[in-house]
Amino acid sequence: MNHQQKARIAVVIPIEEEFRAFRDLIPDIKPLDSNSPWEFYAAAGGEVIFVISDCGPVNAAAATERVIAQFSPRYVLHGGCAGACDRELLPGDIIVASSYVINAPESVRQARLDRGLNPSLIRMRREGRRHYLDFLDSDESLVSLAVNDARHAVTSLEPWSGIGWPVSTDSRPAIVRSGRIGSADSWTVDAVELERLNSVYGIDCEDMESAYVAQVCALHRIPCMTVRVISDNETLSPLSARDVKPLLAEAGQRSARVLRSLISCLLVRPEMGNS
Repeated sequence: MNHQQKARIAVVIPIEEEFRAFRDLIPDIKPLDSNSPWEFYAAAGGEVIFVISDCGPVNAAAATERVIAQFSPRYVLHGGCAGACDRELLPGDIIVASSYVINAPESVRQARLDRGLNPSLIRMRREGRRHYLDFLDSDESLVSLAVNDARHAVTSLEPWSGIGWPVSTDSRPAIVRSGRIGSADSWTVDAVELERLNSVYGIDCEDMESAYVAQVCALHRIPCMTVRVISDNETLSPLSARDVKPLLAEAGQRSARVLRSLISCLLVRPEMGNS
């Protein structure tokens, strides 16, 4: 395969546990020898390129920049698991990103304000100017499409049970909604801090990558869509060390189902989204 060819869709997935389901869901997916340290996979005759970034802001942003530079995708998709900041969200619930923000501790926000700096951590230099944004917004047509795909996907999924589900809460079907995703290089488990993040930033869930992927896409003016499945609600059901990997795998599997459907739609409807 020509490694400089264009792909219609790039998919950035943080970790192997979140990527594994794609191997079963997309029969023609195969490793791509990219002559680089990055782990690329191709599907749909090279129209879709996957990259496993590993977790965290630097890895996610670097992988997104690399896949854009190498394959010039029309769309970038992203997904995996996330922790609930809204206490009503439980494992298995699906958040389609309507917007993104980079979380910061209150001490960081206040220190920036005290020194006359913009408190937002979403900043980029483009076309000779520095830009600050309070939030990054998703393309509305992609949000609508992804929400519809997610609602269809949950009809074939059993309600979440077992690990991570609060023992005092009855089983229920997954909630699907669009919402704001917050990102930072941290895993917040303190209930008070989770409530603060929800109150200050208006975020439904947090992860370590989505806002950084979206920022790189915004720099290049490429539509980006993220689908995150709630893997934990630390306020209602704190996790143990043995819970983490099974939860990541299950949430990743559900996210992959929605992203696979979204990929199929975009391959036949390439006109969607704004450049």
